[in-house]
Amino acid sequence: MTFKETYYYTFYKFYKLWEKVDNILLSNSFRAEVSMMAVKIWLFIVIYAYGCALFRIKPDISIRKPMGYIPIILVLLSTHYFFSKKAKWESYFKEFEKWPKNRNRIGGVLVWSVVVFIFVNVFVSVIVLRYLNN
Repeated sequence: MTFKETYYYTFYKFYKLWEKVDNILLSNSFRAEVSMMAVKIWLFIVIYAYGCALFRIKPDISIRKPMGYIPIILVLLSTHYFFSKKAKWESYFKEFEKWPKNRNRIGGVLVWSVVVFIFVNVFVSVIVLRYLNN
């Protein structure tokens, strides 16, 4: 599986998750896009925090500094590029729908494991930074 396919599969799993929760105001694709952006921002936070901890740098994030706005711009641009046109991701969805149940289940476990791992590491990395900077 290529990185692009993995990326679309993660989006697919978020889409399927939001499909189970009715909401007349927000589409499933919009909610899946926001979920993808959240995971990417968490990943940036984790990488930055562990980098600061590893190199003993005091974290300094501000929306006015490059370490504050560049990740947000990258997240927004990548999300727009990959998901702005339904035709880009819809063909992948059709392929994922054809997968055997067992393969889809294993893929789902892998996706959710990585998402939870990133989420937990946001908190762990902040705790590590606090400990090292005190």
